[in-house]
Amino acid sequence: SGTGFNILPSGLVVTNRHVVQAADGTRATQVGVIFEGQKGQWHEARIELVSTTDELALLRLIEPGAFPIVTGVAGDSEGVQVGSPIAILGFPLGTGTAGNDGDINQLRPVATMNVGTVSKTLGDNIQLDVYAAPGSSGSPVFDSRGLVIGVLYGAARESEGRIIYSVPS
Repeated sequence: SGTGFNILPSGLVVTNRHVVQAADGTRATQVGVIFEGQKGQWHEARIELVSTTDELALLRLIEPGAFPIVTGVAGDSEGVQVGSPIAILGFPLGTGTAGNDGDINQLRPVATMNVGTVSKTLGDNIQLDVYAAPGSSGSPVFDSRGLVIGVLYGAARESEGRIIYSVPS
């Protein structure tokens, strides 16, 4: 499981490639999406696109609806500076914390927000100093304006979840 964020009211969710596809290229055959605070309200989705170059994937919700969206995505990451404040919003540990005797239909996800700073900017990567755990993959990275400037995808193992990497917007 992982995190994602919706960019269209009709349901187009951005997440990471490794959330929906194994390292050998095998893709998930069933995908479900649940929104923050909606207990057991899973929505079927299909994999719309998996990037061959970036750690990104798009999921299309099957049933039409009016789904919550992020307020905006930065057109590029040119303005991202070392030391800039950021926030990530996601579901660390994903469905692993479902509890309720392991019944995933009783899961009511509650997002966690962590704040940090940009520690490095590289051409195809923004390195962040912020805490994240497995399940946070696909989390949006927000700048101080509330715009998505990146998508969290991994961490340096030796940092114990403290040095995080994201694909720039």
